[in-house]
Amino acid sequence: MNKKFNDRNTTLYKNEDIINELLKNPKQTLSEMAEKFGTYRQSIWRKIQRLEKEKIVWGYTTVIDEEKMGWKTFMVLMKIKPLSEKVAKLQIKRQKEKIPEREGIRIIDCLYMNGPYQCINIFATKDPVTAQRYYDTLRSVYTDVLEERPILMDVTFASIRYGKINPEIEKLKKFVPHTK
Repeated sequence: MNKKFNDRNTTLYKNEDIINELLKNPKQTLSEMAEKFGTYRQSIWRKIQRLEKEKIVWGYTTVIDEEKMGWKTFMVLMKIKPLSEKVAKLQIKRQKEKIPEREGIRIIDCLYMNGPYQCINIFATKDPVTAQRYYDTLRSVYTDVLEERPILMDVTFASIRYGKINPEIEKLKKFVPHTK
């Protein structure tokens, strides 16, 4: 066994440490991670496999700048009645069958939560017409559970997405109101 590995208890690192490394850079190699933790590639690989099997790690993604691709990001805020099995099944079906994708929509996040709005749907599309069509579809598909008319908003700037700081974060200053 390598001397460097003998000097450190290889069980000191935790699942959370591996997750943090994956969040920083999911493209880093197992060897690079093993080096950071003073352990072996195989040990890191087994832990990652376990995290994936237990669905702690859902998957890996690429963070893109939709605007540079000619797309725009939108958000729909919805006040809904308590979630029913019927609505849950409908949501699951629409996502598994990739219905939004077939409508020209890239879902970024769909969140259920507590608060004034119970559902937020963040998505990107090529044009406002497709966004409006998708918004109208959501209103009609979920009409039975809506407490009030949902709100469609366009996203002006994403400073952080998927936990990654926008590499052009300095552009946020463009949105500061000019005062006389």
